[in-house]
Amino acid sequence: MYKIVIKLLLVLGVVFLMTGCGEDKKEITEKANEAAINYLKEEKDIVFKPESIEFTSAIGGGTVSVNGYDKTTLEKYNVYVNYGDEKGYWVSGYSTGEEVETKEVN
Repeated sequence: MYKIVIKLLLVLGVVFLMTGCGEDKKEITEKANEAAINYLKEEKDIVFKPESIEFTSAIGGGTVSVNGYDKTTLEKYNVYVNYGDEKGYWVSGYSTGEEVETKEVN
């Protein structure tokens, strides 16, 4: 009986750690998008439009790549946002890419 209780507690602990700890992806996405938008606006005077986000796998925090484009020039940007410690959300860097393709809508 004792072994069953220990195994059950271990399983519940792992499930709790995987689902209950930290912020959920929706909240991280919102805060990372906001950090990327604010950084590019303040530092580079770029009006950034986030399109997607990619998560790294890290325990207790990590880095996300916020992918989007400049609304004015349509140039693509990848903004790297760190999160998970006392600093909150902060931009560690960014890279640029090609222009976004535009299509006429009839």
